[in-house]
Amino acid sequence: MIDHTLNYHDTNTRASNPGRVTLSHDKLRIFHPELFTIRTRFLDFIPRRLRSSMRAKYIFNLLSEHLAYGDGRAALVVSTKPYMVATYTDEMDCVAILRFLPESVAFMNTNVGSRLITVNTYSYMQDEIEHPDLTIGPNRLGHFTNFWPIIADFLTDDFDQLNHLKSCISDVEWRRTQELADLKLADSSTKIRYGYPMLSHQMAT
Repeated sequence: MIDHTLNYHDTNTRASNPGRVTLSHDKLRIFHPELFTIRTRFLDFIPRRLRSSMRAKYIFNLLSEHLAYGDGRAALVVSTKPYMVATYTDEMDCVAILRFLPESVAFMNTNVGSRLITVNTYSYMQDEIEHPDLTIGPNRLGHFTNFWPIIADFLTDDFDQLNHLKSCISDVEWRRTQELADLKLADSSTKIRYGYPMLSHQMAT
């Protein structure tokens, strides 16, 4: 069951297609095993004022909110060697390309063209320059300067909700995602993002 209390995201904004999926800790462990060590768990017992902002409990709650209240949009597997997923945002009319280690997503049994769901949250900084991996499209809404895409299929067992989210996305959006992904992949200078949930708001090095 999803807790409808927001602690880490702006309560003044609402997603047009909220994810409403729950976080699977077993699946999160595949991508971030460091969150499940004894040392990391011990941080949860330290008084709040002394805790690191990256403690495990904080991350679990942050990702849970993200998946529940972020915006569910189209994502497509665009390559399996290397494994890459194009994630679309209608807010910025663009895609970010996420790269994963193939072994981390082997359990998904996906192919090029497989449809996934990205759950996006957004940020806006008035003086922030455009992110070099994002090519902002002509239909941008202009509210945000960056987005944080997380592939819900990799982190939840709520399969019925995933299928519902996919059914709510128009054919136009799926085609737009493919079109923008093709343009990105044809450009040898395209910047790629980390696919791992806690890193997918930034470019890979």
